[in-house]
Amino acid sequence: MVVVSQDCDIACYNHAEDPCIELAVFNKIKARDVHKGNQFANSVRKLQLQIGGQYYEAKARETVRVPKQSLSDCLEKTTITPLSPDHIRTLVLWRANRYQREAFPDRFNRLSSRYWKRSFRS
Repeated sequence: MVVVSQDCDIACYNHAEDPCIELAVFNKIKARDVHKGNQFANSVRKLQLQIGGQYYEAKARETVRVPKQSLSDCLEKTTITPLSPDHIRTLVLWRANRYQREAFPDRFNRLSSRYWKRSFRS
């Protein structure tokens, strides 16, 4: 798992304001399952990273929010390995791209605009 919450959100002492930390779940995958389109934040649904010779994949739909205290209790028994600066930039871009992309494809907009024009004619 990779923490994707911002530092200031994690450090916020007002737990009513920010009670949880967001995590991206990265699962191990085999080299044969790696696709260039899922690396370097090219896909908004999946991100694949190679860390220490092992490939990992996160899916946007599998990000989770965990109460800070629960995560704190778990981390006491866990080894923490920081991501490289390149992986951090890629992770941030991947999460941002999910929300910065166009909401609907052009073809959908064209087809639906015809419908709306017909529906609202006087």
